[in-house]
Amino acid sequence: ARFVSWLRPAHSPAYAFADRWPLADSLTLCRSVHPGVVAFSHERPEQTVDAAIRQLLEQGRLKRGDTVVILTTVSAGDRLVDAVKMRVLE
Repeated sequence: ARFVSWLRPAHSPAYAFADRWPLADSLTLCRSVHPGVVAFSHERPEQTVDAAIRQLLEQGRLKRGDTVVILTTVSAGDRLVDAVKMRVLE
């Protein structure tokens, strides 16, 4: 979240999710970052991403057809690796 805020996105909000409020609250210090809390699945990171997107859809912050860029951790065999993904919401 801090790296994204340093880029100062002018036309795109940045949403960052943590697994507890104290960490999420600390993200409010990052410019252009809107924090949230979602339960993390460390074994299946994709479930965490899906839960965060569902939450943003329910809050009306995203809508079907929006393109989102996701900075996350994904499973690669027996390892977790950082990844950048782009998804169009259906």
